[in-house]
Amino acid sequence: MHEPVDLDYRIVGSGAPLVLVHGAAADASTFRLLEPLLAEHFTVVSVARRGRFGSADADPYSLEAEFADLVRVADALPAPVTIFGHSFGGNVALGAALMGANVSRLALYEPGHPGDAAPGLHAALARMLAEDDRIGAMRLALLEFTRFPEEWLDDLLETPPWQERLSYAHTIARELRAYEEHDYGDLSQLAVPTLLLVGGNSPPPELEHARALSRTLPSARLVILPDQGHVATVTAPQLVADAIVAFAGGESL
Repeated sequence: MHEPVDLDYRIVGSGAPLVLVHGAAADASTFRLLEPLLAEHFTVVSVARRGRFGSADADPYSLEAEFADLVRVADALPAPVTIFGHSFGGNVALGAALMGANVSRLALYEPGHPGDAAPGLHAALARMLAEDDRIGAMRLALLEFTRFPEEWLDDLLETPPWQERLSYAHTIARELRAYEEHDYGDLSQLAVPTLLLVGGNSPPPELEHARALSRTLPSARLVILPDQGHVATVTAPQLVADAIVAFAGGESL
């Protein structure tokens, strides 16, 4: 049994609900630049997934429990509900929709997939976390998935916001392991209209994964954001917001 926990969330704007779900090594503040752009069109609900700040946590951890957390949030909102999931948040959004959440549309930005982590990453993270080297673990995750220039990271991790984020560094390893091992089953049965977003500068396997999903999901559209990578929610929030608004505003697939 995968019992949901209470999640903390922030609400801005007005209109139909749009739930934002962040990735690994992140929290709801990831969407600070995106929120005001979307709040012009939606009631934006930015959730903090389990283990972050005001959100509860529980053992044992499972990806299915993350799904149940999001189902609880979505089911408390009036229909129609759109969910936008970034990175690992896209995995959680997809699983919640499959679990039968109150979801009318899905927008997924480069959800995780088996093989997207460098060989040895899991072992390196586990070693650092066992030694309570939270800075090292967060640094490694950011280097691997955000592609931030390495020379930025030491200064970045000394800033107050990132010092606060070290409190949930232990969640990174469990989340990466979870999506590597999870089997979603027959995705062709998920009829929810889905927008698949990929950065044009992201590694080729990201586009290959999105194309595979677009072939499997019966109501999917693939959009490539030019000149962007994995963190377009930060580097190009207007571009991401425009894509979500066009999609959730009712354009036919």
